[in-house]
Amino acid sequence: MTTEKKSEKDATQKRQRGKAPPLSREQVLQQYAQTGYALDLHPAHVIRKAHQRATLRFQQVMAGEDLSPTQFAALATILKHGEVSQNHLGRLTAMDPSTISIVMRKLLKHGLITRSASDTDQRLSMIA
Repeated sequence: MTTEKKSEKDATQKRQRGKAPPLSREQVLQQYAQTGYALDLHPAHVIRKAHQRATLRFQQVMAGEDLSPTQFAALATILKHGEVSQNHLGRLTAMDPSTISIVMRKLLKHGLITRSASDTDQRLSMIA
């Protein structure tokens, strides 16, 4: 094996382990040529573009309101499901516990929701 091929193989193995330096411009162009990568067809790119459009549309519709898309999602979910625990609301809206906690704090501050202890389990915060 030539020294050049060995160093390319070593670099590939290191990249796979997340320890290699970034690719050079030439290496990126070479990989692009080999794979025929089409950005416009890549699912992540299509999803990102759809997300950008949806966010823009939300901002147009909600202009003047002091609600983020995340806060609106939480409110819409509460309207759909009625009183829910904060934990369950987080799961329904695909928000992690720290995010749903921040969202609830902001909605409480604006008087858009109420929070109370559960009748059956005092450890649960019920949101309505």
